[in-house]
Amino acid sequence: MSNEAVLDQRSVIERKGDSCYTRFGENVRLIGARIVLADNSELIVGDNVILRGFISVSSGCTVVIGSRTKCNFPINMVVSEGTKLTIGEECLFSDASFYTSDTHSIFDRTTGLKINLPSDIYIGDRVWMGRKSWVMKGGSIGSDVVVAAGAMVTGEIPSYSICAGVPARVIKEDILWCDERVDVIPARLLNKLRIN
Repeated sequence: MSNEAVLDQRSVIERKGDSCYTRFGENVRLIGARIVLADNSELIVGDNVILRGFISVSSGCTVVIGSRTKCNFPINMVVSEGTKLTIGEECLFSDASFYTSDTHSIFDRTTGLKINLPSDIYIGDRVWMGRKSWVMKGGSIGSDVVVAAGAMVTGEIPSYSICAGVPARVIKEDILWCDERVDVIPARLLNKLRIN
């Protein structure tokens, strides 16, 4: 059973065909969001999610967004060429961009073959994407990761780390983060501690 998302007056969901599949969990809010779904596309959103910005899902593509994920600033998400974007639970996005393809083609001049192939993106649970950060085709981010402002993820980032730069590289390991300004780790994160 699918619920309907709550759209503010600036939000719109554009369905460009008869076989666009959407499933919204409970308490999904769209704030200044524009979602464009091509024919034969899927958008699956968990409970208690806040979406802002632009989401484009092309034909044959799927986007899955886990529960309690929120966008504090507008995001830009383009999923095309038969790919899938998977986002875990409790993620926090701040003006982040996600591209599963280059949205244009590049060919090898000697063979005529396309060389910039699309690829799925995977984002684990509790990933914090800083301002103006990017995840490009083939990017894979583990759980409990902080992606620094301005970073561009093009490969694999392991869980419990901070990454920064272009392309993004791990700069700190064995971290946890929370979306509160506190001096002591919140009780809900104590089970994630790894004390020697």
